[in-house]
Amino acid sequence: MKQKKKLKIIRSSPGKILRRKFLIVFLMTATAIAITFSFLFFFRVKTVSVFLNQKILTEDILAAADIPLNRHIFSVNAKKAESSILSLSPYIRSVSVKRKFPSGIIIESEEYTADFYVCIEKKYYLVSDTLVILEEIDSSEISGTGAAELRLPEVNTDSKKFGIGKKIVFTEKDDRDAIPLMMETLSKSSLSDSFTGVFLDEEANLTAIVNGQYTLKFGNKKELKKKLRLCEEAIEYLSANMTSVTGTLHAWTAEKVTFEITGVT
Repeated sequence: MKQKKKLKIIRSSPGKILRRKFLIVFLMTATAIAITFSFLFFFRVKTVSVFLNQKILTEDILAAADIPLNRHIFSVNAKKAESSILSLSPYIRSVSVKRKFPSGIIIESEEYTADFYVCIEKKYYLVSDTLVILEEIDSSEISGTGAAELRLPEVNTDSKKFGIGKKIVFTEKDDRDAIPLMMETLSKSSLSDSFTGVFLDEEANLTAIVNGQYTLKFGNKKELKKKLRLCEEAIEYLSANMTSVTGTLHAWTAEKVTFEITGVT
């Protein structure tokens, strides 16, 4: 019968246990100090970069953001910087301030473009595709802006609702609901960069001019997206096969569009 081997139990001396505990505490403390040191001294702002801006100068955006170099990256108040930049100009559509570790700040400042000009109470204004009033201009400056003419139904010009940096508000409730949606649909069309005029009458019937060559008549807002698509296809065909012809495209319904020749260039 085999004898069972006895297990040897090795007991550490009190001195070894004490040294082991000291080593563990030392390593944990050293790690904590290293992390704290890195946090305090390495995460410092070294660069602040601005992107997407076109009209607003980079130096003006940096001044409004007020983020000095060598500030700790976690002490940068992104929301405050964004709010300050937004108040810089009505042309600023949106702002994003983000940290880029270990030492960068990225500012993305998206801007409105002056897509249209509109005459309201004998004054001229540049407005965005979302009907934000960007600035007042003199009539002599219009031709140099490249903006398309915009005619609108009656606008609420109450001082609390009307002004630079504010969206145009209409007197009639139906217009307040319908026209912004119609303008949004137009802005998403492949023809958006080709509009030289957009006219909305008091019943919000829509007419658009494309390159001064084609007049598009849509009637009301019903199925505007489909009507636009029909006009896009028709203009594509006309541009390829009847390049010198001018005329009117009638898109009263979403089922068909008809073309009426009005001249030859």
